[in-house]
Parts: sequence; C-alpha cells; structure tokens
Amino acid sequence: MTSGTTGQPKTVEHRHDNVCACTDYLVRSLAATSADRFFPTSRLNFAYALGAMFGALRLGATLILHERWPAPPSVAATVELNRPSIVLSVPTLFQRLCECSFPSKLAFRAVRCYVSAGERLPPQIGAEWEKATGRPIIDAMSCSELVHKIFANTLSARRAGSSGHPVPGVEVRLIDQDGSEITQSGRSGQLEVRASFLCAGYRLADAPPSAAAHRPTARFRGEWFATGDEYLRDEDGYYHHCGRSDDMLKVSGLWVSPCEIEDVLAGIPTVRELRPF
Repeated sequence: MTSGTTGQPKTVEHRHDNVCACTDYLVRSLAATSADRFFPTSRLNFAYALGAMFGALRLGATLILHERWPAPPSVAATVELNRPSIVLSVPTLFQRLCECSFPSKLAFRAVRCYVSAGERLPPQIGAEWEKATGRPIIDAMSCSELVHKIFANTLSARRAGSSGHPVPGVEVRLIDQDGSEITQSGRSGQLEVRASFLCAGYRLADAPPSAAAHRPTARFRGEWFATGDEYLRDEDGYYHHCGRSDDMLKVSGLWVSPCEIEDVLAGIPTVRELRPF
C-alpha cells in the first residue's frame, strides 16, 4: 500500500521477480553479505521495510523484526539486545534518538551502516548522528511503486543533503513545467523513473482477480513513472530532493522548496521542531 502522500492510499501490484532488485541494492550500495544482521525499524506495510526484508532473506542474512511501534526507547533496546550490523530507519526516528542521547551508546557505535529513506534527511541530523556514533547515515530514496531504491548514497560516495546517484538499473529524468526534459544541472524538475522492477500498476478494490493492474496516465507515461517529487541534479551528478511537486512555494516569481526553509530553521539553536511520536 502507498502512504497516501498524493491522495488516497493505493494498492501497488508488484511481481515476484522484483524481489531480486532488493538484494542488488543491499549488495551494491551497502556491501552487505549473508553475515550481516538487518534491523528495519519501520513496519512491514511500508515498502521501505518490506524491500529490506525481501533483500535480506534472499541474501541469507539475519533479519531483526521490531514488534512494537518504533519509539526511541524500544528501538534502542532492540539495538542493544540484538546487535544489528545494518539499521534502516527514517529521519524522524534518527532525530528522536539523538534527542534522547541514544546514539552515543556502545551498541549504536558498533553498527556498521545506517540507512535513511522515506523522507529527505536534513544535513544537520546526519552530522549530529555521525558525530555521536562515528558512522554516517547513508541517505537514499524510493517509493512504493519501486520496492527497490531510485537514488542512493554509498559508503564510498556520498554527499550530505543529497539522495545520491541513481542506482544501477534505474533511469531518471527531470521534467519542466512545460513537459520538456531538463538536461542542465542546477534546475529542478519533476522526477520520472524507468526501471525493470517498476510495479505493474495499481490494483482496484473492486477489480476481479483476472483484471490487469490499472496504470493511470497521470503517473504512468509509457515506460516512465512520475513519482510526484521535485528534484535537481548538481554538477557532480548528485540528486537533491526539493519536496513534493505540489508542495513547492512560489515566492516573488521563483519556485522555493520548503526543504530550503526547513534547513535554515534547523540551524537556529532557539528553534526546535516538536513532533508527536
């Protein structure tokens, strides 16, 4: 199921062979092996955690599942008890763990690799985490329609504030407001992706089992899929998330990403974001 960021949640139909792509990401981007112990903190109804589960099991690695809602104390207790080597979580939880001073504990410093996805990772959170644990957070980006990652930083090639480069097997393009493709760096556009592991489409609730998956033309344009995200590519080929396409703000004739405003506010010590958890 999608998270509903573009409207009502939708049932995404994936084919069995798409599972193979999940393992490819773990091996290529995280140098994972069967000896690793994976801990995805999110519930398995999210494609992020589900993809990590499929990839880890196919790799023959150990998978650690968290029964309760992922609050900082219970996540910290799971890390302490099970000693994972790779933790996959979201920026909100990384931030809450920092606020509770858990990352400085020995169990967190023993983790080999941290991965963030689900939303953009603010650079301030990444810097604070790396200072406390001695380990960077590897930021990545995907969506329910691609159970595998679209962009990813790696342990050897990463840039703070970016989603990284397109992963092997994924083609991306940025589309301007007039429908033309943006080829130069530094200009943002709507992200479209093409990959062999793109979902078959959306399964309608009242459709018979024999019916084909629905592919609305507003999202599926031939072999390309419009994610609904706004991105720009810098001069080194790193892609930066600028927010959802329908969240952009027009200020004095210029399009401004809410992320830019949030990053500035996050650097002010007297400003703090309070989120229920």
